[in-house]
Amino acid sequence: MKYDKLMTKPLLSICIPTYNRAHYLKDCLESVVCQFDDEEVYRQVEIVISDNASEDNTEELVKEYQRRFKNINYFKNKENIGFDLNVVNSVEKASGMYCWYMGDDDAICNGGIKFMLDFLKGNKIAVLTVDTTIFTSLEEVIKKNIALHSRLFRSFLSYGEFFKEGNCAGILSVFIFNRDLWLENVDKTGYASGWLYYEVILKMISITDLKLVYCDYPIVYTKQDCDWVVNGAELNAFLNCKRLADKLTKFGYKKEIVRSAFNISPQRLCVVLLRAKGHDLECSIKNLFSIVHEFRSWLVYFPVISLVYFIPNPIIKFLRGVNKRYLKIKI
Repeated sequence: MKYDKLMTKPLLSICIPTYNRAHYLKDCLESVVCQFDDEEVYRQVEIVISDNASEDNTEELVKEYQRRFKNINYFKNKENIGFDLNVVNSVEKASGMYCWYMGDDDAICNGGIKFMLDFLKGNKIAVLTVDTTIFTSLEEVIKKNIALHSRLFRSFLSYGEFFKEGNCAGILSVFIFNRDLWLENVDKTGYASGWLYYEVILKMISITDLKLVYCDYPIVYTKQDCDWVVNGAELNAFLNCKRLADKLTKFGYKKEIVRSAFNISPQRLCVVLLRAKGHDLECSIKNLFSIVHEFRSWLVYFPVISLVYFIPNPIIKFLRGVNKRYLKIKI
């Protein structure tokens, strides 16, 4: 890299929590460092990687990039501290005025970082969210974009309107945020597992007077990785999503808007159960108790929910296969 001096304090920190996914991380890093050909981007951006005690070649991969770029900071946890606290670690270790969560399997379109920097330099914001598209190939991501212009930004002063219009969806890589405000509002206890990164954002926007901004352009490319449904984990994610939704009324969000945004209903629970069982959910008493505890206000629906829960997983898998091959009913 031809630029030796970096800014004392970067404007933007790209925070990447990772664990055992070097094969994905490489594409993510390539999508960022290809934009360092622009000296302004290189000087005003840092990459912060928080490695959750990976056992693959993540460390070797990152050191390779560090030899080429001085603005990459790497921190490896001595032990796995869980996804949520690893996200916190990546932000705490950052030094930029703003941070950008980035999933280790996601990517930023070429030109997207400078576009964000130009906006941030002229605007003080609490949170900026961006649109996404599906990752197809690295070549597609790193081709130069020329369609970016200021009219793509929409500002909001009302957090209710910002949230209601779907500009604050719970996808990790869509959030750029004021780091100081984030640190003031992060709570490392009592969060819904897997959702801390989102909870602190939703809390922030409900109390700030700073701008909330949405960029209506797919700046981020997301991979369609289905690791999160393995062993029926989708059910656990749904239960934790319900816990988060219940907390939002304490932050001032209207209950009906929250329920609509998170699509929490007895019908949705049945669909999630079917999918989880199709991915080997353990139908234990513990899991059943978790469902009863979280959705006890829906007890009238429990005969149907229980019927779905106790259908043997192999039958669900068989019916799922028939549906995929012949019926093609979207669930």
